[in-house]
Amino acid sequence: MIRTALKGIAARRARTVLTALSIVLGVAMIGGALTLSDTMRHGANSLTSSSYDGTDAVVSARTAFDTTENETATTPTVSSARRLS
Repeated sequence: MIRTALKGIAARRARTVLTALSIVLGVAMIGGALTLSDTMRHGANSLTSSSYDGTDAVVSARTAFDTTENETATTPTVSSARRLS
C-alpha cells in the first residue's frame, strides 16, 4: 500500500509539489489573517485605554439602556400611559 502511494507521488511530482504548496499557502494566509486581526484588536484596546491615562474622573452621559453585570443591554419599558395614539 505504501509502495503504491509512493509510486503515485513519484509519477506525479508536479501535482504533489502544487498540493503541498497550496496547503502551505492556505495555512500561511489563515495564520496571517488571525495575527493581523489580533494585532488590530490589541491596538484599538490600547488606544482606548491610553486615552484615559492621567485622568482622575470621567463624566459620561446617561444611557438609554440599562446594563447588567454581564454587559447585556435591556431595553427600557414604556408605560401604557405614555403611548402616543
